[in-house]
Amino acid sequence: MLKVNEFRDYIQSLKDAIAEITVAETVMDDSQLTIFLQKQLGDTHLILGIIPKHKLSGDINSLVSNDKASILVLEKVSRKSEVHSAFLDRINKAQEVAEKVIQKLLFDFQDEDRCDFIRYLIPNSVDINPIWSLNSCDGYQIDFSFNTTF
Repeated sequence: MLKVNEFRDYIQSLKDAIAEITVAETVMDDSQLTIFLQKQLGDTHLILGIIPKHKLSGDINSLVSNDKASILVLEKVSRKSEVHSAFLDRINKAQEVAEKVIQKLLFDFQDEDRCDFIRYLIPNSVDINPIWSLNSCDGYQIDFSFNTTF
């Protein structure tokens, strides 16, 4: 089962590795996400880890945990008299940052010297979706799964 502090540390390491990201946090659910996003200033790229969900399978002697996690790459925006082309430029930039996050996930997954949870990533589980106006933020949500031991 993916441990919360290990996931939180990884989210922080993504912030440290990607220059465009200025704020990193790990949150539980939409209500906690809302509170955190309302406090943010504009013109910053945020990376937010959503604490994983766990589904156990196998028998009592060899339980496996399928952990589903999400990472949000967001930018706080002000929409006052914004033109559509500015929105598209912002989404394009968020897409570039999200791509760097995915490249880092995949790089870490392939790094044979690592022995943390990222080695259990299921690469074909990665799903990327755009986000519009989530608490005045635009960006991308990256969903993915791991098979870890319980």
